[in-house]
Amino acid sequence: MKYLFFFFLISFWCQAQDSHLREADSVEELLRKKNPNQFRAMENKEKYLALEKVKTGKRRRIFLGDTFRFKTDQGLVFQDELTRLTDSTFAITYFDQTSNRYEIRNFSLSDVEKVYKRNKYQGLKWGLSVATLAPLIYDWIYFKVKPWQNSQAIVPMILVQSGALLLGNSKKFFNGVGLNENKILRVMQY
Repeated sequence: MKYLFFFFLISFWCQAQDSHLREADSVEELLRKKNPNQFRAMENKEKYLALEKVKTGKRRRIFLGDTFRFKTDQGLVFQDELTRLTDSTFAITYFDQTSNRYEIRNFSLSDVEKVYKRNKYQGLKWGLSVATLAPLIYDWIYFKVKPWQNSQAIVPMILVQSGALLLGNSKKFFNGVGLNENKILRVMQY
């Protein structure tokens, strides 16, 4: 029985291709797997939105089919799929809850006041941080106060947990990029 196992193991090992003989994926194949919307835009020479920092030249690209979240100058926030682009306007497909159907809405680039980096999630991310126990451990090591006898560590523990909660949810609080003379939204084409 063990000879049969070794026979199958050796036959499988001999049929496997050596790692130095395998071909690496091309740049196009990697891009197609990682970001299919960008690959389609590059292949078809399509337009895309670019949130550009003028001073540094850095760009964040939003392609057709990507979820685009922004705030208009009237204070309305939209988060839906980008469907059409022209030189000065774009359209999104959003679900209108009053009419209970999908609708296409057009916007001008000058209507956008703020662009959000990430999608919005509801509520806060809760969780007990291990760092909350740091005041207890500090008092135990340096001042020899046992944790079950330390009632003065409650306030520092609450402060540490509040800081951990703020750090854990910082992506929600600091999510928007306001448009100004340094940060502009424009349409570009491959």
